[in-house]
Amino acid sequence: MSHRKCSSGYGASHRTGRRGTHASTHGCIAWALNLCHDRLRRRREIYIAEPPDRADPGPGPDQRLRDRGERQSIATALAILPDRQRQYYQELSNIDAADVMGISVEALESLLARARRNLRNHLEAERDD
Repeated sequence: MSHRKCSSGYGASHRTGRRGTHASTHGCIAWALNLCHDRLRRRREIYIAEPPDRADPGPGPDQRLRDRGERQSIATALAILPDRQRQYYQELSNIDAADVMGISVEALESLLARARRNLRNHLEAERDD
């Protein structure tokens, strides 16, 4: 039903005094509804998460192998440390960690410094190989 037909039908129903007849009212409602559907269909957009021709921005297989090797090197270096240097209380402050270990804060800081130095030396020696 076109806009002209709906307008003329609505006008005719008012001129004849037959307002609200089923045919004229239903036709206008259907026309308006179809018009809304047409406009919604035209607005529809297609969204693509990523363009298909772009390379994966993440690390490549060679970088992942290198990372895996570094993690293994760090795990090996940590295993070589003496037990007291390996103890680490990340969630505690230095004061609380020293209290748990039964040593002074200065002794804990010295212990941490030796552990870091040993890790650094081991990892540098392994890189040189």
